[in-house]
Amino acid sequence: LKEKFPLVHLLLREVYLRQGRVRSARRSLNAARGKTGGLNAESSIGLVKGGMRAEGLALLEPVLADKRYRKVKGLDLNRIRNIVVLARIDLGKEAYRNGDSETAIQQFLRAEEHNPNQYRPKFYQGVVHYRDGNFELAIDSFRKALQVSPTWRARLGLAQALRKGGLQDRAIPHYEEVKRLLPDN
Repeated sequence: LKEKFPLVHLLLREVYLRQGRVRSARRSLNAARGKTGGLNAESSIGLVKGGMRAEGLALLEPVLADKRYRKVKGLDLNRIRNIVVLARIDLGKEAYRNGDSETAIQQFLRAEEHNPNQYRPKFYQGVVHYRDGNFELAIDSFRKALQVSPTWRARLGLAQALRKGGLQDRAIPHYEEVKRLLPDN
């Protein structure tokens, strides 16, 4: 395969690693890096979208942290930032499904670091806290999500966390607002 297909080489590397073929995996990684010794942003984005989130994030997050990349022509840092945020959210949801609330929260917090104006990391933090019975933390997370984007989901999460946390009187206006926003439900 030619060097201009780094994503294919990275996918081959994964296959070789799963087969225990370490030398072949190393050759594929070197082929993916090409003559420059690094991967381009599109290849790293392809890793994330292709399901190899951790590997892709390891390559993309340093790009966001390094101020020199702000001057690179044709590099869309906002696109990279959004992909990193969505990948971190996916990793957090996956960790929670596997019973690891702490890792899930860490992933959501890392997503929030990359884009504090994103609603989802705050919302999913609230969901994890709620399901774990940490209603005060859930209330705080859902309130932060509402500040960013006043969605009915965040409002319903807040209402339920308030109710479960023993603050039924404060939950009622939020339930009424959800009902107003979703009159058919």
